[in-house]
Amino acid sequence: MKLNFKKIIFSLCTTLIMPTFVSADVGLLVGRNYGSGDINTTTDITKAQTQFTYAGQGYISNTNPTYFWITGEQNGVKRVENSILFFSGHGNQNLMHFYNNDATAGGYDFYITGTSNYGSTTVRLASYDMSKVKLAVFAGCKTGSGTSNVASQTKADGAKATIGWKESIQVGSHSDWLNRFWSKVFTPGFGGTMLTAIQYANSFTYSDSRVKNISTYGNWSTAYNSLSLENEAFMDNSVSMANETFNTYYSKDEHENTLIYPDLDLDDIEKDDDVDSVIL
Repeated sequence: MKLNFKKIIFSLCTTLIMPTFVSADVGLLVGRNYGSGDINTTTDITKAQTQFTYAGQGYISNTNPTYFWITGEQNGVKRVENSILFFSGHGNQNLMHFYNNDATAGGYDFYITGTSNYGSTTVRLASYDMSKVKLAVFAGCKTGSGTSNVASQTKADGAKATIGWKESIQVGSHSDWLNRFWSKVFTPGFGGTMLTAIQYANSFTYSDSRVKNISTYGNWSTAYNSLSLENEAFMDNSVSMANETFNTYYSKDEHENTLIYPDLDLDDIEKDDDVDSVIL
């Protein structure tokens, strides 16, 4: 058989000169199946993954996160300091709460807050560098209610744009709204802004109209790609990265937290018996 050495040499050269850097513009997508008799927001993450992939946007996702995983690093970058933070689950004005009713091991019960501290399992975003965050979406009940909330606090700590919800919202309507939002946030159209994505999602009719009652903070009057970051650097990765799908490069930690966590009575969390009308 006659070999084409020119092609072989060219192939080797292109492999060797592939850049070993990937953009630090990555999204952190976090949801949870809360277990028996509770809500399941894993669909929100799956749908977001699809929209991120269509847009060529990198992401790290986890639908069964632990406290240790969420506070850990990926390739030298703290997970909660990625460019996009998307949390979908139970919430109230001060926090988002992730837990698993069916988990027997520790580590699955933790809180995402802006400035509040609820004990050893609080992921307090004010303790991290929020100036690295372009967009933070707190997809939970009342995360945008009142004059000060987890969304507004995260903006005050340096995030470029944040969003939260003013009222309790049904899971089905919220999931549909979020999917439409993510479908437009990266490609809002000619001359469009991130606000266009909100307007698009709000243009539909939902069984729970409260899903349109949102609070936004920061710069929504520009396109996502135009938002500036203080960490518009690059992080080092292996050459093999060039031959793999960016979104599947990351793996999930299996660490378990064995600490005993303080209980928190979340008065704002409500739940109906109808699965489609479960309240976040």
